Amino acid sequence: MIEFKGNISRACRKYWIRDWKKGMVIAAIIAFVVISIPLTVFFILDSGLLGLLWLLPGGFMIALTFFSPNKKDIAKSIPTQIYIVDDIITCKGAGFVAEQMLHNVQRVVDFGAGYHIIFQIGERDHRFLCDKSLLTQGTLEEFEALFEGKIVKKK
Repeated sequence: MIEFKGNISRACRKYWIRDWKKGMVIAAIIAFVVISIPLTVFFILDSGLLGLLWLLPGGFMIALTFFSPNKKDIAKSIPTQIYIVDDIITCKGAGFVAEQMLHNVQRVVDFGAGYHIIFQIGERDHRFLCDKSLLTQGTLEEFEALFEGKIVKKK
């Protein structure tokens, strides 16, 4: 068993917020593009080029995603315990419990202060963030051996 338990450090929290923002921006852009194509065609056919004014609120919504989440959302989403038993990775926090299978791990990002476990598309969950200083059971060597060949060092 490998376990990380406790409140994550400022460096891990900063990494988590940056990753969360990046995911939100990508999701907002994809949603905007998917919705904008049929609406643009409809509005141009219906009211000419003035119909393109509807794009302004969509651009504003994308801009809003660049702001940080509020502290309550952060507290509910940041893990306080992550443990690996057999082939199951369990992540617990103030408002959630999430489980993933070990074989769903696509890669593990080593960002210095911790590890971010990234799963295959369809199984993605940004909450699997392990702070190296919070390792209570097992060793970092055991953790790295478990994900050998999938660990990517981030500069």
